Amino acid sequence: MELFKNPRFLKGYQAEALRIKEDALKEKDPLYALGRYVKSLRSNDENYIKTQISFFHRRPKLKYLLIDLDNTIFDFTKAELLSLRLTFENLGIEAKDSYINTYLEINHELWKALERREITKEQLSYQRFAKTFAKLKLEPKLASKAEYFYNRELAKHPFYLNGAEKVIEELSQDYAIAIITNGFKDIQRPRIANSTLSDHIKALYISQEIGYDKPAKEFFEYVLHDLKDLDKSHYLIVGDSLSSDIKGASNIGIEAVLVGSANKENVFDLTSLAYLKRVLAFAPFDE
Repeated sequence: MELFKNPRFLKGYQAEALRIKEDALKEKDPLYALGRYVKSLRSNDENYIKTQISFFHRRPKLKYLLIDLDNTIFDFTKAELLSLRLTFENLGIEAKDSYINTYLEINHELWKALERREITKEQLSYQRFAKTFAKLKLEPKLASKAEYFYNRELAKHPFYLNGAEKVIEELSQDYAIAIITNGFKDIQRPRIANSTLSDHIKALYISQEIGYDKPAKEFFEYVLHDLKDLDKSHYLIVGDSLSSDIKGASNIGIEAVLVGSANKENVFDLTSLAYLKRVLAFAPFDE
């Protein structure tokens, strides 16, 4: 790559790698900073490096950030584990790790099936505890109660991921933020209402209300039409899921950022949402 011939870039690249790659972008010299950033990627994959570098350009047309909710803004894993333990306790069942892990495995497979359009939201809601209780040989009649208790508890716990609350507030001053989620409406709306998020977002799009789940192209077409702006260069999609957020961005043809997940695709990725404002501000190249 031509960039590797630039002495300022090379000086940064030859420096010690950073533990958190986004810290490199604090450097005042943009090419030196870029060199440190690439070094911190600890990768020899030229396509991956090119993808990361190419993200850093000015975006004068960017107006909207379409951001996923769970494990992008909210710490869903923390809320999920707490809600599961409280659910089992409410039913008089010991919240064994093996019970929770069984639910998590079944629930994960059902969400993947939903993304593939093999099941409906209603089937997912019914099946996840029904299948869990059947596999664990627990009283089948308690499965519907478990679903009720779990949803009630989950709606109460909008835990933010580190730095997410602050960066959403900051980004909302420069961009219109819309939340895009495959979660259940009766859980997502109360969670957002119980947080500060509603003060900083322009819109909330829940697949259950739209009739299509991410990554369906129809979901994103609905969002663009509802925002009354069909220019895809005005948008950036941000999320933690390759199979729903990143694939959805690819389906609709909008640039995307992967947050906090293992990157197996040719897409720009961040350690966490907390760094999004920093990377958008870091623009050593013209568009």
